[in-house]
Parts: sequence; C-alpha cells; structure tokens
Amino acid sequence: MSTEWTGHRLRWLRNIVGSVGLLAVLATSASAQSSLTVKVLESHAAFPEPAALVEVVDANGGPVTGLRREHFTILQDGKPVTPDAIDVNEISVAKQGPALAVVLDASKLLGSSEVEVARAAAVALLQTRLDTAPNDPQYVSLFVPSGKLDQPSHVADFAGFTHDHNAVVNYLNTRLELQPGTTRLYAVVREAIAAVSKKARERGTPAYIAVFSDGRDTLSAAEFETALSSARQSNVRMLTVRYGSAKGGEAGIERLRRLAEETQGQFLDAPAPALVGATYARLAQVTPRSTYRLSFVSTLPADEEVHSWQVLANVDGREAQSQRLLFQALLPSQQLRPLSSILTDYLWRAVPAAMLLSGLLTLGVALWQRSTRAESRRLGRGLGDAATLRSSSTRT
Repeated sequence: MSTEWTGHRLRWLRNIVGSVGLLAVLATSASAQSSLTVKVLESHAAFPEPAALVEVVDANGGPVTGLRREHFTILQDGKPVTPDAIDVNEISVAKQGPALAVVLDASKLLGSSEVEVARAAAVALLQTRLDTAPNDPQYVSLFVPSGKLDQPSHVADFAGFTHDHNAVVNYLNTRLELQPGTTRLYAVVREAIAAVSKKARERGTPAYIAVFSDGRDTLSAAEFETALSSARQSNVRMLTVRYGSAKGGEAGIERLRRLAEETQGQFLDAPAPALVGATYARLAQVTPRSTYRLSFVSTLPADEEVHSWQVLANVDGREAQSQRLLFQALLPSQQLRPLSSILTDYLWRAVPAAMLLSGLLTLGVALWQRSTRAESRRLGRGLGDAATLRSSSTRT
C-alpha cells in the first residue's frame, strides 16, 4: 500500500511540475507576443525643445501605426513631462515587401513533366508584382530538398536572401537539377521556416513560404509536426501547391493541406501557374512603415547642466521605453559659436582697433621726436650762450 501511495504521489508531483512548466511557457510566449520596442532612429539635443525620430515595433518586428500623443509619455530626468508640452507627428515611410522562402521539391519520383509544371508555377509566383516601394522590395530565398544529409538544400547563391527576383528565376530556368529518389521535404521546410522567420524579424515584415511538392516524404516525415508548430509560433504563413500523382499520396496531400490551413495560408491542388501567382498576390501582405517625430518644450532653467529624457509608448496595455537621450540646458546665446564666426568678428573689430592703435602710436612717436628735437635746440642755444659769456669774461 505504501509503495502504491508513493507512486501515486510521484505521479501527482510530476503532473503539477508539468502543469507549472506549461503555464510558464505559455506566459513567456504571451509576454513575447505582447511586447513592444521603441527604436530611436535619430535625435536632436536642441534646448529648450529636444526632439527624436522613433519607431514603435511589436514582438515580430512589425511597425505599430496610427499612434497619437496619448500613446506616448516623455520622461525628463525621470519625471513625466506635461502632455500639453509634447508634440507627436506620424511620418509614413515606404512600404516594405515581405520575406519569402520557396521550397521546390524536384524529385524524379514526381516525374520530370510535373517538376517542370512546378518550376513554371514557382517562376510565376516570383514574377508576381506586389505593391512595395521600389527601393524596398520582397526578399526571396530558394530551397531545393535532396535525399542526402550532406547535400545542402538551401541554394548557396540566395542563402542570405535577395531582392533580385530575376536571379532566382534565372536559377530555376537554367540550373535546377532533378533530385534522385525521395527527398527530405519536411526537414527542409523546417529549415526554411527558421531562415525566413529570422529574415522577417530583421526587416520587421511578414514571412511566407511557398512549397511545391506532392507532400510525400519517407525520410523526414517525423519532422512534420515540429515544422508545423515552428511555423505557427513564428507566424510564418504557407502557400502549399500540390503537384505529382495524387494516387496513393493522400497522406502527403493532407500534410500539405495542414501546413496551409493551420498557418492561415492557402492550399492549391495542381493549379495552373498563373493561379499560383494570383493567389500569392492576395495572400501576401505589404507592410507600411511609420515613424514618429516627438518633441517637447522643456521648462528647465538654462543651468548649463546635462539632462536626460526618454520616450515611453503605451499601446493597449503594452509598454516600452526608449534608450536614454541627453541634452544640455544651454540657450542659443550661451552655446559655443563656430570658429569661423568668431574669426569674422575678430577681423571686423580687432583690425580697425589695431589700425587706430597703430595711428596713435605713430602720432605719439612723432610728437615725442618733435619734442626731443626742440629740447635739443634749446639745449644747443643754451650751451652756445654759455660759451660766449665765458669768452667775453676771459678777454676782460
């Protein structure tokens, strides 16, 4: 009885520990999803009205738009500034294209004709125009699954993602090779999820994966659930396109369908290439970016001291604060002037003064010399008179 009771207590404790661990994971995940970040893009330390250009992004790096003055607080030396002294202006920035990973299963088992149709569909997708800014287009990478662990599936030319869609299209048109036998499809899908989600976080844009395959995988099918879970957690939406024979491949088709449906994506069954491009155009989201110019009027005295300030954002209960910014409480008249201005003033003031001084010195020297000559003449006349008197006295 005691042994059974001990075992029962151990199972109970394990359940409690497991539940606590699950709650901690869920709490951490919820916290991450609700977090904000305030990025300072530039700042101006002009007193008495310091200013900064900031961007507010969510946990996935996406921009938070439509904020107004009531969403911001400014701390000056750790104390809130009166809201009426704060000015907020939203500045719209160009639209950013998403990050896209294309996974093209080029196994010979699909049949060369089916692989050719899949290739044409991938090309149609890459040639689809999205409403992005010309200088901020969609970034793309390409994965071609193989059946060998030592053979990279991430095409090296595009490992860092590229905005040159034509380069990827050219690769598909001229360098794509059929892969012998079964490929490690879901292991590569998992790899693509990690890569595209990282790129999307860096850019602050949505992430997408387009998978072209029949869904069959006898080498890494065990990684399917892990890949699907990773896509959901990373907010990667998937467009899955089924090619190849449907006979005997029901399990693979179901996996492709789940990848799409459970990531809020789209599943297409043997579509024409043009439909693939049109579907992706509807699915893909272009991210409008916004920045905010914040300034405030400081009521601090011009004490010539260095002070700090921070920007706080509060959106639907989510809070974030920027790094500390600094300014010196100097009025324009107290601030150091440029050297060129100082030299100009010196030339305008010092040169005339020097010329006047030089003239006075010249006049003084001339007067002194004149006085000296007059004195010398008087002295000479005096000496002459004395000599005449002595001469007269001697004759007498």
